[in-house]
Amino acid sequence: ERLRGRVVGLYFTASWCGPCRRFTPKLVQLYEAAARASPPDGLELVLVSWDEIGDERREYARQAGMRWLALPHSREARALADELTLRYDVTSIPALVVVEVSAD
Repeated sequence: ERLRGRVVGLYFTASWCGPCRRFTPKLVQLYEAAARASPPDGLELVLVSWDEIGDERREYARQAGMRWLALPHSREARALADELTLRYDVTSIPALVVVEVSAD
């Protein structure tokens, strides 16, 4: 519900990924600048982690300053992450897929 009618970036990443660790600070800066410049219903990001261990994902997000939504660490969320990975043909990380969520 929170994402309806918004532009959403799905950020595929993992704590063990060196290129992700280099890209994430740039994405954090972009997200913070967009939050300052746009209306509250502007860009939203969602962390889609490839980490197998929830604690690693949470610690990585905390250390990197990712203050956006994240798929929780659960069997259902893992299935959704796998589905999104296939739907958007994500074959390597980091990957940022920008979609517009329908208001309907």
